[in-house]
Amino acid sequence: TFGIKTYEDYVVFVHGFVHAPPKGTQTIMRNNGDTLFYDPGQNIFAVMTKKGAPRTLFQPYEGAAYWQKQKEIEAGRRTLRED
Repeated sequence: TFGIKTYEDYVVFVHGFVHAPPKGTQTIMRNNGDTLFYDPGQNIFAVMTKKGAPRTLFQPYEGAAYWQKQKEIEAGRRTLRED
């Protein structure tokens, strides 16, 4: 998939994706600083740590429904703070 044939190809692809996501890629940030990415055009989901390291990248079987579920999970984790 994606023309990836070696581990090195995968590393280059993942870093390229999270550091320069394709146009139209949606993102949300977790409370821990991780950034979640979803490219609906290629059906790619990825996570990058707050320090910029890729955590994962895959094509979810459920496509956009998987992304929607992730957004719901993250929305549920957010709490209002009163200072």
